[in-house]
Amino acid sequence: MRKQKSFLTKKWSIAWTYLIMGILFIPGGFLGILGFRPGNYANINGVYRAVTESEALLFGLFFGGIFGGIGLASLIFGFITLKRGSKRKKEIELLKREGMMVVADVTGCEVAKSRIRVNVNGRTQVNYELTCSYQDLAGKTYILRSDLIRKDPTPFLEDGKVNVYCDRTNMKPYFVDIDGSIGLGSRVIEL
Repeated sequence: MRKQKSFLTKKWSIAWTYLIMGILFIPGGFLGILGFRPGNYANINGVYRAVTESEALLFGLFFGGIFGGIGLASLIFGFITLKRGSKRKKEIELLKREGMMVVADVTGCEVAKSRIRVNVNGRTQVNYELTCSYQDLAGKTYILRSDLIRKDPTPFLEDGKVNVYCDRTNMKPYFVDIDGSIGLGSRVIEL
């Protein structure tokens, strides 16, 4: 059986990569700070001699600061990305359960602007955004954008329509349900 996929881009793998990188770099920072002691011998400017206290402190702080800073920044970025993804997932579940569903017209699918492009196995992963419009009963038109998606889903959408879940009192927050709109729900097969 083929693996079931979604059009949405998964951000949790990026978050876990940064978390693991942070966990690996932070101990290196501590080892850098603690590892250089006065009296240790080192090759400094071509001369093998004992390290002075000021040189050990400077090198330890420099080495430890670089590794520890990279590790801490990676850990914070990974944690924030993971937390945002979890919050968005809960928000989508709430919208599907308690919000209202409207049917919007697809106006286009474009390459997402100002996004990082990732090179995987020699291919560049490009993220897309689906743009759609919805006009309510009062005549007000809303332009809605989907979350980042991996492929252009417009050939699979029936009559250029997509389901959008939104709050019952306001159009924000909203979720453009591409997987549910193509009639397969969560059973999207990798093409």
